[in-house]
Parts: sequence; structure tokens; C-alpha cells
Amino acid sequence: MKYIEYYNKYLNYLLSNKNQIVESKYLDSPVNKSFYYPFIFTQIDNYKILSISSCYYTEFLKYIKERELDDNIILKIEEYLNEKNILHSTRKMFRMTFNDPCTVNDDTIIFSEEYQKCVIQENDKIVAYAKISDVICGGANIVIYTEKEYRNKGYATELLKYITNYILEKGLIPIYFVDENNVSSIACAKKVGYHIENKESVVTIENK
Repeated sequence: MKYIEYYNKYLNYLLSNKNQIVESKYLDSPVNKSFYYPFIFTQIDNYKILSISSCYYTEFLKYIKERELDDNIILKIEEYLNEKNILHSTRKMFRMTFNDPCTVNDDTIIFSEEYQKCVIQENDKIVAYAKISDVICGGANIVIYTEKEYRNKGYATELLKYITNYILEKGLIPIYFVDENNVSSIACAKKVGYHIENKESVVTIENK
């Protein structure tokens, strides 16, 4: 599967030469059991695309009384959610991916097939990990974390290489979804060889 096939399926983007508001059932489920992304606004082939969770699609279209997209659509979404008293946040995100196997230089990485997670330990303590949080439409979402006092040691880079290789071996698409302001995380991904495929405005609702 190619990245664009994954992305079109995930958003339920219908190939046509126009801006679109579309409904996607794949936005109904939380990512990493933590957050819902019920509204994703992006561009594909220079066309504006708003993909909406099935939970909100019909009601939101009635709310805006139209199907035309404009530059104020995020404000309309926020007004809609505020009126419904739904706590949310809006962030600019990068969806990054990678195509080729990596050379891993750390032989201390421990991997669990059961949990699809790799870790680095110091003194029998897990100090950094990378894992697959979800697989959606053939895209494997990656989560990476390093304890604060163990950062800047290259652990995140080596773990990202390891989990990326595992994902590619499984025939899946590695997905690194990151806030555009998370400079260090973006730098880590680019160091491994990831590149930005899509820039998105994402409305986030915490899964409580």
C-alpha cells in the first residue's frame, strides 16, 4: 500500500477536482486510547478537504447550512463545539512518513512483539520507548517517549529506526503524527529520514 492510498482511505477522500467535506468512520475511534480527532482540515492536490467523524458529520453540516469550504471553517467548528459545551483544542499538525529500512546502531533495544513496543533500559528501568499505538487503514501510528533526564542521548532516534523497520516488515505505512511546534520531535523524525506528507488543522477531543 502507498501512503496516498492510506491517507485517502483514512479521510474518505473522494477523488475529484473540488474542495470537499467528507465523512470518515475512521475518525470515530480514539488514537492511542487518548484522543479523538473528529475534524481534520487539510489539502490534497491543492484542494481543501475537511474530514469529519461520523459522530458529528450530519449535525455539523446542518449547523453550517452549506457544504462549501472557506478559510473560516475551523472557527465554525470551534463555535459549533463551544455551543455544545464540548471541550476541545485545535492544533496544527504534521503527518510524516518514511519509505526505506533504517540501520539501527543500538543493540540494547528490547522488543515485545505482543505489545508492538521497543524499549531502552538503564539500571533495569525503562527510560525510553517507541510503540505502535494503532493501525488504521494500513497506517501504523507511532508513539515515542523518553524520560526527561535521559533525553539528548539519541535513544529516541534509535527507537524510531527500530519501530519503523518493524512496521515496514509488516507491510504497513509508518505514520509519525506530530504537533508543528514540537521542534525536537520533528528533528528526530527528519534525522531518521521521515518527511512531511501533509499539514493539517486538527480538532482534538480528549478521551475520558
